[in-house]
Amino acid sequence: MADFASSVVVNHALYVAMSQAFGTVDWKPSNDFQRMVVRHSADSLLVALQITSDQLFSKAAHDAETVNRFLRENEFALQLKDMGSGPKMAYVASILKLLGKFFERGLTGYHLPKAERPAFRLGNGAGTTHFDAEGKWLVRIPTDGGFDFWLTSPNHTHGFSMIDDWISMLRVAKLKSGSGVILPMVTIAETSVDISRLVGMTSGEIILQQALAAAKFALTPEFVKFEMAAAMSAKRGWAFEMRPLTDDYVADHALYFALGIRGMNPMMPLAVGMVDMDEFSKLELH
Repeated sequence: MADFASSVVVNHALYVAMSQAFGTVDWKPSNDFQRMVVRHSADSLLVALQITSDQLFSKAAHDAETVNRFLRENEFALQLKDMGSGPKMAYVASILKLLGKFFERGLTGYHLPKAERPAFRLGNGAGTTHFDAEGKWLVRIPTDGGFDFWLTSPNHTHGFSMIDDWISMLRVAKLKSGSGVILPMVTIAETSVDISRLVGMTSGEIILQQALAAAKFALTPEFVKFEMAAAMSAKRGWAFEMRPLTDDYVADHALYFALGIRGMNPMMPLAVGMVDMDEFSKLELH
């Protein structure tokens, strides 16, 4: 199954888009995934400054529909749930759209024996360059979109761990001899990217309530295309008002309960029940 990741678009949503609704936000990570995303934030935002506003752009609003419409207009199906509106709510989305044409059209008629699929070849006219990264054979193919397309064989990493894997390979890559490259043809429609572990991250007074992402990818003899959207919602004030103590029991699960007389004798509850999480109230009750 296709697997995609971009710390650039996720951090753009967390910092650039969210700042349009709430001002500067200083996120405090609390799990490994959150720490990894925040660790990448400085480099990701620096990279974001090096591409055009047509390639990376965002929308922020205090209501869900404005951002959901922005996603639909940019041909993404993912949609945020409406968690309420007003100045204490923020809905944001950042979209990365990369389209790079090769400097030479790939020559079709090739075949990938293991994959049993048709393929195409890009030669020296496409500017292919070959590298060795401590035994890994990497290929770099330039495009007219201001970015290069790199490829190699998998290293058994998945999700956002692929980012650090590529960083480590690119740091040690050294030029080597090589000719062209034989590539498959690929079209991946919108597929979900799991960033759900960002939910619950706070800045002290702001808490992230939703975190969704999706990506698309295409590789043809003429171009490589990648698109990804990251959409989030956050609420101001909730994190400050509702910070549990370290030894609090947090009933963040289906509510399984019993009602009984104190010191029940015999041990017979008056009533028992279970309430699914989707039946919990969305509004605070007083």
